[in-house]
Amino acid sequence: MKKIVHLTLFLAIVSAIAGAALAFANQMTAPIIAANEEATEKASLLELYPGSTVDDFTEVSYEGDSSTIQKIYRYKEEAYVFSMSVSGYSEGTTFLVSITNDGTVDAYKGMTNGDTKGLGSRVLDDETFINGLVGHDAAGQLDTISGATRSSQPVVDGINEAAAVVEQLEAQDMDRKKNFTAGFLRENPVFSLYLGCCSTLAITTSLNNAIGMGVAVIAVLILSNVLISLMRKITPNEIRIPVYIVIIASLVKVIQMLIQAYAEALYTSLGTFIPLIVVNCIILGRAEAFASKNGVLDSALDGLGMGLGYTCSIIVMSLIREILATGMIHFTNPFDAAQVLFELRLIPEDFVISLFSQPFGAFCTFACLAAALVAYKDHQAKKQERLEKKEAK
Repeated sequence: MKKIVHLTLFLAIVSAIAGAALAFANQMTAPIIAANEEATEKASLLELYPGSTVDDFTEVSYEGDSSTIQKIYRYKEEAYVFSMSVSGYSEGTTFLVSITNDGTVDAYKGMTNGDTKGLGSRVLDDETFINGLVGHDAAGQLDTISGATRSSQPVVDGINEAAAVVEQLEAQDMDRKKNFTAGFLRENPVFSLYLGCCSTLAITTSLNNAIGMGVAVIAVLILSNVLISLMRKITPNEIRIPVYIVIIASLVKVIQMLIQAYAEALYTSLGTFIPLIVVNCIILGRAEAFASKNGVLDSALDGLGMGLGYTCSIIVMSLIREILATGMIHFTNPFDAAQVLFELRLIPEDFVISLFSQPFGAFCTFACLAAALVAYKDHQAKKQERLEKKEAK
């Protein structure tokens, strides 16, 4: 019994020493190995596009569960470069393939292959095989190597998979641009969705007010969207709205204190409409409709786009009302009300319409701008309809 214990302890001690030595060696060499591999990969990227620099390639974040796609790089705005690792007859193949935005194979470079030398290894540098890839549709039927199908077919399958990812990434980019620009015209929160009208009508008497409120709303929109997006998977569905309100209210209070501390004149001018940002339907609406269902980057862009749309709307209203009511465009330093940054008289004092500084002026300006936007959207819709009918013929 003692002998068994002795042998077990001895083996355990040796194993522990060996494990510690391996852990130490790994800790010392792993960063160097990773750096060497990265340097090799970057050198290969430059070989893929002679004359390019490392700065031309930007790593793209990809959340898919593919076992073959190791990394994705964006080459300028022209193509996506995939670092791939696929199975084969024996140990498989690693390679780089570049696919343009429209799905065409732009370049290919084999890296390593562990299959039969002279047969499977032809996927690395066989000119006929490479010529059958470059210039062809990455999602289409690509030629394999006769006699080395078990090595070349996984490469072709990998390229087909990369093509599908390019399509997803391009669609994602288009969706991001569409979502970001939606707040300007198509889904303008003020003149299309009629959200946040109370503050819009009340504070649009001067350019200072509009810019101050716009910046505050942009800050709250971006921060609330980001926080709600980060918490979307752990927030219980039953209490999601109260959670959103708590987050928004906290952010608004922080913004309010900052304005009160560093821009007191603006704080006095905006008054109670700063804390009322909490119940602004734009912010809670984007939290529920978008941020709770999308990732952080998309949610931040959505908040920025909607915030800019709101800000542009109230700036336009403020300019119209201020010019008609006072005859001037007047803008002061929000941190020092005594410092006038810009002042320009456009209408003589005898011809101003002071009514536009009153509630009537707010409603009148709002109605005219909303009607103009509706007319523009109708014109664009009819134009698109005519184009579709023309193409159908």
